[in-house]
Amino acid sequence: MQRCNLGDLIEVRTNIGYVKRFNLLNTTIITYIPNNLITTESFRNYTKNDKIYISIKVSISSNNRINYPVLLQKINEQVKQSIFIIQKDEVSSSVLDMSGIGTTIEVRAKIESISYFRAKNNIRLIIR
Repeated sequence: MQRCNLGDLIEVRTNIGYVKRFNLLNTTIITYIPNNLITTESFRNYTKNDKIYISIKVSISSNNRINYPVLLQKINEQVKQSIFIIQKDEVSSSVLDMSGIGTTIEVRAKIESISYFRAKNNIRLIIR
């Protein structure tokens, strides 16, 4: 069984947040998570590492005229300007999926775990 402490940034299934409080039945992050999920499901505790890689997936509409290598390079250059990126040379982006109506791109960068939400929002705004 894994442990978490007050203030830790954790992820359980699709729920992620800082641990605000916990009691015998629930742990409060952004929403209440039943403790049976904490005790029976695996979770990721980002706070155990000061610096983490963040992965952000974005979708763009399909367009046959998109030059993806140029687009990915521009995204990398823009994301490197974020104040939350701590390793500018490790910013990367790649095309994950081109099927369906759009294209899914993933951007990966190293940040401080304490800045998770602000960094994620900042990078999403930059990508738009």
